[in-house]
Amino acid sequence: MKTSRKVARDPEFQASQALTPEGREARLAAYAMDLIEERIMNGTASSQETVFAAKMGIVERQLELERLRNENELIKAKAENIQTGKELKALYADALKAMSRYRPNESDEG
Repeated sequence: MKTSRKVARDPEFQASQALTPEGREARLAAYAMDLIEERIMNGTASSQETVFAAKMGIVERQLELERLRNENELIKAKAENIQTGKELKALYADALKAMSRYRPNESDEG
């Protein structure tokens, strides 16, 4: 309990007041996680706190893996987009060459 008061009174934490409800919620969650982490390190954490911390680690890892998968998909999509652009550029070049064959020559004009 003493540490939670110390953290709450720490000037570093006081300087960063949350401006939104979401920010406030995130700050309180961080305080709670700090307290649980301290209790786990001291060996005074309840079984519920220990299980909660373990589950949070699993959830965070799953979110990180999902983020990495999404980044990989984005990179693949960008690569495909570049390849499609190259193919489209080649197609336009071929079309321009084909059209240039149908231009009338100066000798064809009357």
